[in-house]
Amino acid sequence: MKTKLKLIPDSGGVHQHFADGKLLAEFSLRLRVNGRRSWRKLAATSLKSAIIEARGVAPSPVPKPFAELVKRWKLAGCPGRTGPLKDLEKPLKAADYLDEYFAGRKIDQVNKLNALPGYVDWRKPKIKRGRGGDRTVDMDLATLSNILTYGTTLGSDHGFNDVNNIYRGRKRHRKTADIIHARKFRPESADVIHALARELFKDGQFQVYAWKLLFAMRTGCRDSELDKLRRDAATENEAGYIRWLPAEQVAENKAAAEESKEKWDGVIGHLFLNRSKHGIEPWAEICDEFAALLKCFFKWHDARHGAAAASLPFFAGGAAAGRGQKSFGAKLAAAAKRLGFPHITPHGMRSYFATKHWRDKKRPEEIARLMGDQSVALIQSTYADMEKGAKLAWVPKDGSPAWEEFTNEKS
Repeated sequence: MKTKLKLIPDSGGVHQHFADGKLLAEFSLRLRVNGRRSWRKLAATSLKSAIIEARGVAPSPVPKPFAELVKRWKLAGCPGRTGPLKDLEKPLKAADYLDEYFAGRKIDQVNKLNALPGYVDWRKPKIKRGRGGDRTVDMDLATLSNILTYGTTLGSDHGFNDVNNIYRGRKRHRKTADIIHARKFRPESADVIHALARELFKDGQFQVYAWKLLFAMRTGCRDSELDKLRRDAATENEAGYIRWLPAEQVAENKAAAEESKEKWDGVIGHLFLNRSKHGIEPWAEICDEFAALLKCFFKWHDARHGAAAASLPFFAGGAAAGRGQKSFGAKLAAAAKRLGFPHITPHGMRSYFATKHWRDKKRPEEIARLMGDQSVALIQSTYADMEKGAKLAWVPKDGSPAWEEFTNEKS
């Protein structure tokens, strides 16, 4: 049986069904959703009721107010671009500011890149000094992007939007707006990193940042993730737990590598990081030079904190310990400037970690796992340098590692 649909004139897009030339008591409405033609079968069984039903779902070519989309986005649970948002407090607050600024404007007026500077200029004076104004504005614009992405699920046929125009190509509204990738803040060699660490070690009050720098290079952790490492971690589910491999297992691994004529990876233990993302639980591989770093670090930590050291975070006394102290990023940038190095950020250490493994021929999937990321594309596009380049190292080629400032010989 062949079914055909025939448009009924002046019905608002209602089509009637025919089967083998016979009229059926079925009606459908033709829609365009997200730029694609689609059909919706109506419940009505008479032409009059079908036209009435169609009026309730018929396309609306006129863009609706942005406030209507914000309202629907909130009712839907404030979805993000890739799934539900975990913490709704800040997105809801941002949505209120967006709703206030774009009051009375239609969605097509908001969904333009040239609409963003005006919002930025309006929003910044409302942010208290010292509260990360640029970051707050970026978070607001991320919320705007989530709202417009939700609008694409509703479609322009219903007065919303088919495309989120502000997502791709949006620059961050910061002083460094022209710099996008973390790898542009990456130091060029281990010698630079250790020189920076030595410079930071000179300031006794902020030596903790020298250790943070060395750990960031060796683990690929973000600054906030480093602050979660604790000495009293008792299980693999706690950030900071260290598991040393049995000596016989290390010997077996080394022998197996030699037998297969592969380079031994040197792993003798693992530092668990517990920064789950998409179900990934990464750890940092402990090799000989990392073990030496840990030994010197704990010696310094014991001397600094005494009997309380065992129950404190690795980096107790950093910016997270209280107000008035300069952040890791500010101290690192100042040290780089004093030494005449290009601008370097803590996130650049994450790029160094990824690029080091990339140039050592480690698979992108493995690098992503070590960094706690699910997306291999992110490793390739943002962190790791895809161009051929000299291999990077964990220790300087010239001179001794910076952590040897705290060896037993110098105690």
